[in-house]
Amino acid sequence: MALAKAGIRASFIATPRNVLRLPKVPPNLAALVSFVELRLPIVEGLPLGAEAIIDVSMDEIQHLKAAYDLLRHQVKQFIANESPD
Repeated sequence: MALAKAGIRASFIATPRNVLRLPKVPPNLAALVSFVELRLPIVEGLPLGAEAIIDVSMDEIQHLKAAYDLLRHQVKQFIANESPD
C-alpha cells in the first residue's frame, strides 16, 4: 500500500484464494492498486484448492512449490502485456 500512497500504481500477483486473504484496499487507493489473479496449475500430489502453505501438510509443500514454479509463464505474460516500469 505504501507505493499507492506515494501515487504509484501497483499490481499484486497472487492466486485467487490468496487474493481473498489479503487486506482490503482503502477506497482512496483502489484506483492505484490491482490484484492479478493467476490460477495455480494442477500438480500431482497437491490437494485441489491448495494455494498456500497453510493449505498443505509438510509433505505436500514440495508440490506447492512445483505448482508455483509453473506460474513462470503466466507471470512473464502479465509483465509483457503490462510493460511495468
